[in-house]
Amino acid sequence: MAAPDISYLLIPVVVLFSMLLGATLFAVAFAPDAGARILGRDAKTGIRRELGSLRLGRMLQLRGVGLADFVDRHSARELQQAAADCRECHNAARCEAVLRGFLPGGDYAFCASDAAITRAARVAGEAPARPG
Repeated sequence: MAAPDISYLLIPVVVLFSMLLGATLFAVAFAPDAGARILGRDAKTGIRRELGSLRLGRMLQLRGVGLADFVDRHSARELQQAAADCRECHNAARCEAVLRGFLPGGDYAFCASDAAITRAARVAGEAPARPG
């Protein structure tokens, strides 16, 4: 007795698998912060506390950017990266010297978060800053 021919199922199974794989890849690529958006501001609370305790929090203050504004204007992933960059900073001595006023400010290119801070400062200049 020969096995039943089920080859007619091959195409629908491959199509279904492809659709599921595509939907998963789409979600990962275009909505990496979906969980953070679903949870709303609570997802950023811990990151906000951490940023405030790092040199980055003081750098924001020195440059006139409120911590709340900075957090609001960046995704959870960007904020986590900024915190990691600050913790692992290779320019910590220079940063600390600038923050304490031992070196002049103005050129912050040594800071891994300089571009993000500059963008936030521009936007903050267009709208009233909120207290950090």
